[in-house]
This record gives sequence, structure tokens and C-alpha cells, in this order.
Amino acid sequence: MKKPPNIMIIGRQNVGKSTLFNALVRKKIAIVSSQPGVTRDYIEKEIPIDGKLFNLIDTGGITQDKNKNDMEYIVSLRSMNIIDKASLVLFIVDTSGITPMDEEISRIIRKRNKKCLVVINKVDQSENIIKTEFFAEFYQLGFDTIIPVSATHRKNFNALFEAILDNCKETILEEETEETIKMAIVGKPNVGKSSILNKILNADRSLVTEIPGTTRDSLDVTMEHDGKSITLIDTAGIRRKSKVSQDVEYYSVNRAIKSIKRADVVLVIISADEGISIQDKKILYLIYESRKSAVVIINKWDLMSPKASPSDYEKSMKLRLPVISHLPFIFASAKTGIRIARILPKALEVYTNYSLRVPTNELNLFIHNILNKYSPPGAGGMIKIFYGTQVKERPPLFVFFTNKPNKIKSNYERFLINKLRERFNFEGSPVNLKFKKK
Repeated sequence: MKKPPNIMIIGRQNVGKSTLFNALVRKKIAIVSSQPGVTRDYIEKEIPIDGKLFNLIDTGGITQDKNKNDMEYIVSLRSMNIIDKASLVLFIVDTSGITPMDEEISRIIRKRNKKCLVVINKVDQSENIIKTEFFAEFYQLGFDTIIPVSATHRKNFNALFEAILDNCKETILEEETEETIKMAIVGKPNVGKSSILNKILNADRSLVTEIPGTTRDSLDVTMEHDGKSITLIDTAGIRRKSKVSQDVEYYSVNRAIKSIKRADVVLVIISADEGISIQDKKILYLIYESRKSAVVIINKWDLMSPKASPSDYEKSMKLRLPVISHLPFIFASAKTGIRIARILPKALEVYTNYSLRVPTNELNLFIHNILNKYSPPGAGGMIKIFYGTQVKERPPLFVFFTNKPNKIKSNYERFLINKLRERFNFEGSPVNLKFKKK
């Protein structure tokens, strides 16, 4: 499929960029708040307009603060750098009038010789939208097309769509045929999630700083690896509820949890020097309960003593948390790049296990061999398992037919699941087993 044109939303803080983004994609993807500087990375989403496909990009707010240690200035630099990839810029202002920052942004856009639509947001009175004389001052910004809208109420969007179509090369909306494997990168704040993403991509795609909680939105980045299309989802750090004090933090955590649920494989990042914390355990339990495949990545291994043993570290964690006994571990360092190259191959291997379909004849041969050695214990008559079949994958679900499904004990069920893992290699993947009466 041809790459669609990039439409970039840009503007100073708190003019409604993320509100417009959400309104255009018709989903609450970008976090919206009255607190300035909430959007700290850029977010992309493909949208159709009149049968054509466009890639909509929401950027962080631009600020004049030149303090290099200031988060908002970091955002500003990134926003300015990515203008180059835009086919069309939606320059968002609001009804409060032109500010010095608006004038500076207009100069940046013109310097890059980009097509631009000035979108005046927060025009909530319908009768004012069509009266262009109310907005004549905005022509001072140096662009030919001015479109007043209300992002909150989706007013005058038809005029905006027409202007986008007039200014962008048309791309026919084609059906997506290639399967994309979704991998969510999760963990508590400041364990190096975005740093690992950048190392995997070999590019500064996500904003990385030493400030906990930098990533607030969940960001989708699509890439190719070993002939596979992979969407990496960089999520906000998942905090304990008692630590979530602001609405923005609440939505960030909620967004990260949703990212786990839509992922095929979850990459769980844990800081080596901190060990497994209560919050790490909660995240791993969440993955377990969501029945997702996963890989555990112990980051910052370069901080550990040379005498530290990865195998001992892994055994200790699995003894403390049995629900992760089937998960593979990678001991890596985003800082030095150690073992980062192993992450995607192992994640793809786990995805293969997660998607595995066991032929019925092989499954029933497995059942026959197991029953010959280890028949299910029971009272009040012999328990028989006649045959089984796999009814689902992602995650694998097996149904075993028996004469007494309610008499099979949980420990024997766990035994069968472990044997299924051992025989068919379900490393990293949950395995579900149900018993039905024949």
C-alpha cells in the first residue's frame, strides 16, 4: 500500500491540538487536559477522508522557553524537527488572537516551505464560523487558507476536509493485507521503556529523558523485522493507584493497561538494580490475567556486579512469582546496547508459540501417552480422558473430553498444561485448558 500523506497538527500550547486530533480520528487517543504541555511525544493515526487515506500526526506544544533542562523545550525541539515529514500542516490557533508565539511558529512553517492551513479553534458560536471577517487578523500569519472550527463540537469540519483534500496528494484507501504483530512495551516509570524502544529502532523515535513519567500517551510505531510487520506500542509507566495523583496520570495508566489488552506480545521492562517490586508483580499479574504472551526484559544489567548471574536472577524471580515460570528472560542494557538485538527475535518466537495450532492427531497421541503414565487421580470411580482438540489460538485453548469433568483436580490440570508446554513449546504463551463431559 502506498504511504499516505502526513498531516501534521502544530501550534502553541493549549489551543486544542489534541482535542482536534481526537475529533478527526473519532477516538480518544491523545490525552486532553487543560494543563499545558500534556502531549510530550507525537502520535500518529491513519484516517480516511472521502475515500482517501491520510496519516494524522499530533505534536507536542511549542514553547519559547530556552532552558535546555526544561521538558517543554525538549518537546519544542522535537516538534520543530518533525515538520519536515509533513505534506500538510494544520496550524492551530484560537479565538484569543495572534500571539508572539503564533508569529514565531508561522515563520518556522514558512521557512520550511510547507503547505499550511490556519485552523482557528474554539469558535463555538455557529453563526460566527461562516463570518470570515471576524478572523481577518489571522491572515497576518502569511497563509492563504483560514478555517474556523470547534473541535469540541465538530463544527465546520466539512470545510476542513475539503481544504485537506485540495492541498494533499490523493491516496486511494486500500485494504490492508499484511498482518501486523502488536508488541506493547510496559513497566513502571523510569525503567527505560522508551530507551529500549529507541535502541530497537536504532533511532530517537520516542522522547527519552531522565524524568519519570515522560511518556504519557501510548505510541504506536510500525517497523519491519525479519520480513514481519511489527507495531511497537510504547506506553506510559504503570504506577500504583495511590501514586496516581493527577487526571493526566490516571489516563496514562489506563491507556497503558489498554495497550496490554490489545497487544499480541507484551515486553515487560524491569530495572535490574531495583529487582522485582510490588508494582512489577502487579503488572505481571495483569498480563497473566489478560492471557497475553510476554517476554521479560531485565534492563540496566550493566549496573549489576560482574559476578551477578542471570540464571540465578531468573530462578529467584520465578520462585517468587510462579505465574511467570513460562516466560523467557532477556538481560539487556539500553545504555550499552547489550542483548537488545535479541528482543525482537525472541518476541517473534513467543508470538509463534502464542499462535500455534496443534494438529488433532498429535494432541490425541500426547493425551494417550500421558494417560498411560499419569492417569488423573479421583475418588468414586475411574476418571477417563477420551480425546481432545484445540479450539482456539492467541492464546491456545484446548478442550479435553472426559467422563467426569468436575472431578479433575486443579493440580492435575496444571500438570497437563506443563506437559503441553514441554511437548509443543509454548514458551512465553499462556495455555488454557477446559474439560467437557463426553
